Amino acid sequence: MKKILLLSLLFCVVSVGAFGQTLLTSQYLGKKTKQELTLQYFFFPISNGVNYYKITYETPDAQGNTSIASALMAVPDDTTKIYPLLCYQHGTSSSKTDVPSNLNAESALPILFAGLGFVSVTPDYLGLGDSPGFHPYVHAATEASAGADALRAIKDFALEEGICYENRVFLTGYSQGGHSSAALHRDLDQGDEFDVVAAAHLSGPYSISVVMRELLFSDEPYNRPAYLINTMFSYQYVYGNLFSDMTEAVKPAYVDKCNQFFNNQISLTELNDFLVAELTAAEGAPIASRIFNDDFRAAVEADPNHPVNLALADNDVYDWVPTAPTRLFYCAGDDQVPFENSVVAEAGFMANGAANIDAVNLGNFDHVGCVTPAVFNTINLFTPIQGTLLTCPQVSSVDEQALSFQVYPNPAGEVVFVKDFPSSGELRVLDMQGRVQLRQPISEGDQEIRTGGLLDGMYFLDCQTELGSFRLKLVVKH
Repeated sequence: MKKILLLSLLFCVVSVGAFGQTLLTSQYLGKKTKQELTLQYFFFPISNGVNYYKITYETPDAQGNTSIASALMAVPDDTTKIYPLLCYQHGTSSSKTDVPSNLNAESALPILFAGLGFVSVTPDYLGLGDSPGFHPYVHAATEASAGADALRAIKDFALEEGICYENRVFLTGYSQGGHSSAALHRDLDQGDEFDVVAAAHLSGPYSISVVMRELLFSDEPYNRPAYLINTMFSYQYVYGNLFSDMTEAVKPAYVDKCNQFFNNQISLTELNDFLVAELTAAEGAPIASRIFNDDFRAAVEADPNHPVNLALADNDVYDWVPTAPTRLFYCAGDDQVPFENSVVAEAGFMANGAANIDAVNLGNFDHVGCVTPAVFNTINLFTPIQGTLLTCPQVSSVDEQALSFQVYPNPAGEVVFVKDFPSSGELRVLDMQGRVQLRQPISEGDQEIRTGGLLDGMYFLDCQTELGSFRLKLVVKH
């Protein structure tokens, strides 16, 4: 009798797109072979080549309305393995188009992580890339939601393309991305959809209300004054109550350029160059606090409940207890994000009761120089936890006469129905690591399988029967 793969007959396996998925579009951008990645990153254990894509997906905007965002997704080209998920959050973008999905400099990192055996994604963030509106800079809630929905989108992609993945998630990000990855870490830890197994937050401004707030009142030179303006505009955009008009907060000499930035007429780099030059001319050095009106600064400094202070405090990201191994890698010579952010965050985590947390000083490097040791140490943290990748089980073959039954719906929600099953035996639902999540006897005829207790994701429906054994892919999506 002719043998065929059970999967080939499954009219019950329908497009995930019919079930309200997060993923909207995927566009193939290119490929890096294993040899190319090995030559580029010879000091890392590259395991496979990588295909990378620009994706768009649904996510809420700062006001909670449905919007879209874009991201760079990188996927191992070896489909025989089961891969964990990884989200890398990028640093501050200079403009709306300076994003990973446009293959800017930071696109190299999600591609590297995919070459190490992760299904990886890097969101562009709200207001950047293909996302409309102003970018809510260092706004923890939308950084987290954009990251979580990006992870959901790559799960949708993996399900559609038959890429085997597991629900273990690794999180990392640099600079603004360190703040973003910590915000995402907190968000995922508060739910049960994803299993965060390790996190490395790198040189991030975690202490917005203390360490970063000090820059608002400091008389010390700071060569990134546009970061303060970007943060202020971001929180005004989100909360709407920091000031009634920009002229209330910003001195007249800087208002026009600030407005141009807010309206996407100039880049953040152009704004920063202007502010450094003007502050140096007026104050003798780029003292960022002098951008703001004296009365406005005095009001913020005097009132703990001033809207500025409340907004800053709302975006601190060390107010929970991570359980997975978590490292805050930083450099003492950081000239953009004060290293005290990591020290304060570590103390906050430990005060909350976190046990597996450590802030690690990687040396006296500046902000740019800290990237390489931070990434190197992140990979050294992640690789042992990632472990040996398991083989993606292949669908078994059975006699054609054994295929006269139906399994539906697939993707499944609370229940899966089996109709006209031809034999009796045992049915098991396995996760991507081969662990049994559900088992029950199966008999000839019709029955149902309760899948409401399973997390969203890809599984295998494994049947051992008198006619032989077979296995098919089952998608659960509540």
